[in-house]
Amino acid sequence: LFQSSYYLNRKYKEADVLISLPVLKNHSYAAVTGAIKNVAIGATPANIYGKSSQDINRFNKIPHDKVNFHKWVHDYYRLRPVEFSIVDGLQGLQNGPMCYADVCDLPGNQMNMRLILAGRDAVAVDTIQALVMGWDPESVTYLKLLNASGSGNLDTAYITVAGQPVGSVRKE
Repeated sequence: LFQSSYYLNRKYKEADVLISLPVLKNHSYAAVTGAIKNVAIGATPANIYGKSSQDINRFNKIPHDKVNFHKWVHDYYRLRPVEFSIVDGLQGLQNGPMCYADVCDLPGNQMNMRLILAGRDAVAVDTIQALVMGWDPESVTYLKLLNASGSGNLDTAYITVAGQPVGSVRKE
């Protein structure tokens, strides 16, 4: 583990079924931010990992350097993996996370993708998401770590895509 202990919300930890529902987007720290990062950062208790009770931004308590960020995502996700992932790719977003902070042209960074990605293996779903956005999934460290630790499949030879082929919907 990256660190010796982590805090999880009780409802998150004890849920009968956990479904991750992110938006298709890229991210300056994570490369792609799909089903896995959605819960590995977004599901962290804000009162513990946020800057304060008024500022839930997790930059203060969760490492955001290129190496440790991915280790954090790997470890936190493995504590409570999701059973199903549905990526909302109807209206994707590029240049995250700055577009969430009102410092960029949001309409200019929205990508009309008209896609839904879904599956039981979040690593496989995020792998396909990476390919749809023109990223090499092997360059996404947390995906490689999760694949190596047996938490999902990164090998596209073993991922079945129903619907449009990835190459026909890819947008850089």
